[in-house]
Amino acid sequence: MEQPPSFEAPGKHDWVWQLLKSIYGIKQASCIWNKTFNSAILRWNFVRLSCEWCVYVCHSPTSMIIFSMHINDIFSAASSAAENDHFVALLKSKWEISELGPAKFALRITFLHDHATHTITLSQCNALSWVLS
Repeated sequence: MEQPPSFEAPGKHDWVWQLLKSIYGIKQASCIWNKTFNSAILRWNFVRLSCEWCVYVCHSPTSMIIFSMHINDIFSAASSAAENDHFVALLKSKWEISELGPAKFALRITFLHDHATHTITLSQCNALSWVLS
C-alpha cells in the first residue's frame, strides 16, 4: 500500500493509514459485513447450512425459523407469525432495517402465497411477465 500521489506526508513516505472500520464501497466491505452479520446471527442460535452459506436455520422444541440472505436482502419463514416477528425484532435491535412485506419477486423467482392452503409456490416461469403486468 502506498500513500496517494500529492498526499504524501514529508518524511513519512512509507507510512499508511490502517482502517479500523469498514467503509462502504471498499473491496473488504462485503467480507467485513458478512463476518459481522454471521457472528450476530450465530449468537442468536442460528446455524449456517454447510451446503448453502446464505441460508440459516434456528430450531427450538416449539418452532423453526429459516432465512436466506442475498447481499443485504433477507427472506425469512417461520413456524408462526410471532416467531418471524421475534426474528425481525432481533434484526432491528442490531441494524436499521426496512420491512417490505411478503416477497413477491426476487432473483427471477415469483413467490405465490396461498393462505387458504398454507402453501408458498416458487416459480421461474414467466416471472418477468408477472412483474410487468
